Amino acid sequence: FVATAARDLPDYFVEWPARGMVRFLYHADVEDVADFIRRDPAAPWPADFGITGLLAGPWNRIALEMALGDADVRPRWYNPERALLLWPDISFNGYPEVDSPYDGAWALLPQDAQPDGDYTLARVAPDAASLGEGQLWLNEAPICFANGLCWVAAGYNPASGVLELEWRIEGDLALPEIPLISNPPPPGVYSGPRLAVFAQLLDGDGNFLIGDDGLWVDPETLRDGDVFRQRHYLSAPDGRVPATIAFGLYDPLTGERWRTADGADQLRLELMEQ
Repeated sequence: FVATAARDLPDYFVEWPARGMVRFLYHADVEDVADFIRRDPAAPWPADFGITGLLAGPWNRIALEMALGDADVRPRWYNPERALLLWPDISFNGYPEVDSPYDGAWALLPQDAQPDGDYTLARVAPDAASLGEGQLWLNEAPICFANGLCWVAAGYNPASGVLELEWRIEGDLALPEIPLISNPPPPGVYSGPRLAVFAQLLDGDGNFLIGDDGLWVDPETLRDGDVFRQRHYLSAPDGRVPATIAFGLYDPLTGERWRTADGADQLRLELMEQ
């Protein structure tokens, strides 16, 4: 027995729990973040911060909430493959390991201010405010939709087809009731998102050329004053000349669009002739 225990126990308690997929399935890196936040009650953690995830359902968010217990913090979840959280300007990122166009937007905090596991703690770098190359649109005041999500700025690079939209939350974000649904969901039960951004490229006659929809932040975690940027990929088909970008908000379940204060169900940006 002793020989068997000496042989097998390290596998059960050291090697197996340290495997990447095991840590993923048991939300181990999320719990490492919670342990880091709760490690020193005498040095309260900033209440507002971001944390990256693939947003494949609410389970990582729920795991973090449970691990945090009564800690007075408000994490915002976002997918770094398409989104950058500008405010709050501090985030746990780098996990899961994915290709992110915003990798260069972060300045790592010192090594002694890092959690265990694969998440790293970083602050948005001062030069991350740039929307990059191409045509830019900047608002003197945000244009708000009725649910509280407001468009702030945009940048479009026709060479790469990248459209970046910057958004700000004004007040409490209005969302329909989103029940907790098992994974996989029961037959016929919708378990997808209830808010998305549509972005479309149109020609000079208003004809649809290409679209790219999605919301790469978790809207249930957003708070008043939050600012984020996300990108859409809109490259015109060969031989077609884009003239306008149209974008707005809708509910993917019902297809219903949110409207702005003046009743518009979309915003339009006119492109310069190439």
